[in-house]
Amino acid sequence: MIKDITTSATLNSNSTTTIFSYQVPAQAKVYLKKFGQLISDFSAVGSVIWKILRNGNPVYPYENIKEIIGNAYQPIDTENIEFQGGDLLSVVIINNYSTSLNLGIRIVFEVI
Repeated sequence: MIKDITTSATLNSNSTTTIFSYQVPAQAKVYLKKFGQLISDFSAVGSVIWKILRNGNPVYPYENIKEIIGNAYQPIDTENIEFQGGDLLSVVIINNYSTSLNLGIRIVFEVI
């Protein structure tokens, strides 16, 4: 089953949020297929960090994304990064910009 999720939130300056979390069912696997970002002010690029995590640990090479690597309309392929049953897939956004921003993601993954 393919899941295609877009979500966003307004983040205050110097704040962090977990914008997305998904607990992989015990007997399943998840393959991360695509990832894109949303940002309301492109002058803030470089001051905002997106992190894809597995059980709270960074997933290489998506552990410290400071540039726009894909967007909600054209997310990038993510090479089918695998998550095992019981793993927690999450995405964290850190807003280090001087003002509040509307930030978000589009994430596409397959549950098998």
